[in-house]
Amino acid sequence: MEIDLMDMINGWLYEVQRALDSSLGDIPFDWRWIAAVIGFFLIWRLFSFGFAIVKFVIVAAIAAAIYAAVVGDSAGLAGGGSFFGF
Repeated sequence: MEIDLMDMINGWLYEVQRALDSSLGDIPFDWRWIAAVIGFFLIWRLFSFGFAIVKFVIVAAIAAAIYAAVVGDSAGLAGGGSFFGF
Protein backbone atom coordinates (compact mmCIF):
# COMPACT_ATOMS: atom_id res chain seq x y z
CA MET A 1 0.00 0.00 0.00
CA GLU A 2 1.48 3.28 -1.12
CA ILE A 3 0.98 6.41 0.99
CA ASP A 4 1.29 9.76 -0.72
CA LEU A 5 3.29 12.47 1.07
CA MET A 6 0.44 14.99 0.75
CA ASP A 7 -1.97 12.44 2.25
CA MET A 8 0.37 12.05 5.21
CA ILE A 9 0.68 15.82 5.66
CA ASN A 10 -3.08 16.36 5.32
CA GLY A 11 -3.73 13.56 7.81
CA TRP A 12 -1.30 15.09 10.29
CA LEU A 13 -2.78 18.57 9.84
CA TYR A 14 -6.28 17.14 10.31
CA GLU A 15 -5.21 15.57 13.61
CA VAL A 16 -3.63 18.86 14.72
CA GLN A 17 -6.81 20.74 13.79
CA ARG A 18 -8.98 18.22 15.63
CA ALA A 19 -6.80 18.45 18.74
CA LEU A 20 -6.86 22.25 18.64
CA ASP A 21 -10.62 22.33 18.04
CA SER A 22 -11.23 20.08 21.03
CA SER A 23 -8.90 22.08 23.28
CA LEU A 24 -9.93 25.58 22.15
CA GLY A 25 -13.66 24.98 21.93
CA ASP A 26 -15.53 27.66 20.00
CA ILE A 27 -12.57 29.99 19.46
CA PRO A 28 -12.17 30.47 15.69
CA PHE A 29 -8.75 29.18 14.76
CA ASP A 30 -7.16 28.59 11.37
CA TRP A 31 -4.37 26.03 11.73
CA ARG A 32 -3.36 26.53 8.10
CA TRP A 33 -1.74 29.89 8.90
CA ILE A 34 0.53 28.23 11.46
CA ALA A 35 1.46 25.57 8.90
CA ALA A 36 2.16 28.27 6.29
CA VAL A 37 4.36 30.29 8.67
CA ILE A 38 6.31 27.23 9.83
CA GLY A 39 6.72 26.09 6.23
CA PHE A 40 7.89 29.57 5.21
CA PHE A 41 10.68 29.60 7.80
CA LEU A 42 11.70 26.00 7.07
CA ILE A 43 12.03 26.81 3.37
CA TRP A 44 13.83 30.06 4.27
CA ARG A 45 16.49 28.08 6.13
CA LEU A 46 17.01 25.77 3.14
CA PHE A 47 18.10 28.62 0.89
CA SER A 48 21.44 30.35 1.40
CA PHE A 49 21.24 33.14 -1.16
CA GLY A 50 23.32 36.23 -0.62
CA PHE A 51 20.59 38.77 -1.37
CA ALA A 52 17.87 38.83 1.26
CA ILE A 53 15.20 40.32 -1.04
CA VAL A 54 15.79 37.61 -3.67
CA LYS A 55 15.54 34.94 -1.01
CA PHE A 56 12.37 36.49 0.39
CA VAL A 57 10.66 36.64 -3.02
CA ILE A 58 11.57 33.03 -3.86
CA VAL A 59 10.51 31.69 -0.47
CA ALA A 60 7.29 33.74 -0.46
CA ALA A 61 6.36 32.40 -3.91
CA ILE A 62 7.02 28.81 -2.82
CA ALA A 63 5.09 29.29 0.43
CA ALA A 64 2.14 30.85 -1.43
CA ALA A 65 2.08 27.95 -3.90
CA ILE A 66 2.17 25.39 -1.08
CA TYR A 67 -0.55 27.26 0.82
CA ALA A 68 -2.75 27.42 -2.29
CA ALA A 69 -2.24 23.70 -2.90
CA VAL A 70 -3.14 22.78 0.68
CA VAL A 71 -6.02 25.20 1.15
CA GLY A 72 -7.42 25.02 -2.36
CA ASP A 73 -9.99 27.57 -3.43
CA SER A 74 -11.19 28.35 0.09
CA ALA A 75 -8.56 31.10 0.31
CA GLY A 76 -9.94 32.78 -2.80
CA LEU A 77 -6.66 32.43 -4.69
CA ALA A 78 -8.26 30.82 -7.74
CA GLY A 79 -11.01 33.44 -7.78
CA GLY A 80 -8.62 36.37 -8.02
CA GLY A 81 -8.58 37.14 -4.30
CA SER A 82 -5.46 38.09 -2.44
CA PHE A 83 -3.26 35.73 -0.43
CA PHE A 84 -5.02 36.85 2.74
CA GLY A 85 -8.47 36.09 1.33
CA PHE A 86 -9.80 39.67 1.35
